[in-house]
Amino acid sequence: MAGDAHIAPVLQLCLASIAANATFLRENLKSKHAVFTSYVFRNSDVLDQLTTLLNTGESTWMRPTGIPPHVELYRQHVETRKALTELPTALLDGFSNLLDDKCVTQHSIMRDNVGATIPSILEQAGLWQSHTTLQQPETSSDPTSITHHWQSDGKFHRMPEHLSFRS
Repeated sequence: MAGDAHIAPVLQLCLASIAANATFLRENLKSKHAVFTSYVFRNSDVLDQLTTLLNTGESTWMRPTGIPPHVELYRQHVETRKALTELPTALLDGFSNLLDDKCVTQHSIMRDNVGATIPSILEQAGLWQSHTTLQQPETSSDPTSITHHWQSDGKFHRMPEHLSFRS
């Protein structure tokens, strides 16, 4: 029981609940129910002592809120959904500021600058993992349908049917 000391307050509340509801349990459970074989119900003196120790007044450390636990989970879900809904706007603002900072209005921005900074912005937002690599597409058994993944723009492009690569 020494290892379970952290749950002692919970066990005390369980015992208090059994003592407070002993009459209800006797009236509504079958006489051969397992709870009646416990030490508390076998010794009426123990049950009487526990009942006298009960404090049925207002609790100073635990007050009922009347709010079920799923309401808090739903509130957190709503906050998460709101954050996800606002994410595209935040990313767009970040990209706009980035482009302004890199002198787009003066036409001095280079493709390399944008290509290097976009992943860093996404990584800061937690949406990009630099170690993630794109998987190459599986080769198709149909020779007339050739696609190739271009590393420069990260998209698949259809190649002409009669294109052949030199070896």
